[in-house]
Amino acid sequence: MREMPLLLPDGSLDDCVIGIVQSHMMFPDDQASIEDDIGAYRMRSQTGFRKSQLGRQMDANFRNAELGGFYAGGLIYKLLVFAEHRPDLKVGVNKSIFSLTLEGQAFGKPIEKNKNTVRKYWTEYKNCAHLWAAHSHVYMTTGKKLPLDYIRVLTVAERLVEIASPLIDDWSPWRVPEQFPFEDYTVRIPEPDAEDIARIKRYRAS
Repeated sequence: MREMPLLLPDGSLDDCVIGIVQSHMMFPDDQASIEDDIGAYRMRSQTGFRKSQLGRQMDANFRNAELGGFYAGGLIYKLLVFAEHRPDLKVGVNKSIFSLTLEGQAFGKPIEKNKNTVRKYWTEYKNCAHLWAAHSHVYMTTGKKLPLDYIRVLTVAERLVEIASPLIDDWSPWRVPEQFPFEDYTVRIPEPDAEDIARIKRYRAS
């Protein structure tokens, strides 16, 4: 099991928890880049996050990861929605990818992605997809208030891993340490809407 280094040796929460999590969201399978990005975040934190070339580059890196990351997060969330409410439809990764290519928009904007592109996003961000899904969940359920509460984000992420693990093959998600100060929060998986069910049934009929 891979754990994000969110706690200090004395068990307290690292002051740079946000940067640590975001580094794993951007570079889930590139340990050197994770460590470099965490180091850069610590440097920024020591300057009070004043505007700098380093800060702009780090912000650009996160923006570059957002589309693929949110697609991967959307895929894992779709798996959970159907596993929870419509297990009869037997929705796995392939059906989820098919459904995502038909949705017609992402994050409120019209967009078209073919199956190969969505599959590429899934392959690239699979091991941090739960973090992107948790990020979206907290963003939507807290009235879109920023900055996000990362205690809740990580509480949700860990719960998503527990639910999704039986549904995903060859998965090595980044986990949260057991000693983390989790919030007492219940993750409620929403029901699929009629359009989403129709998209899945189109796959079954194809």
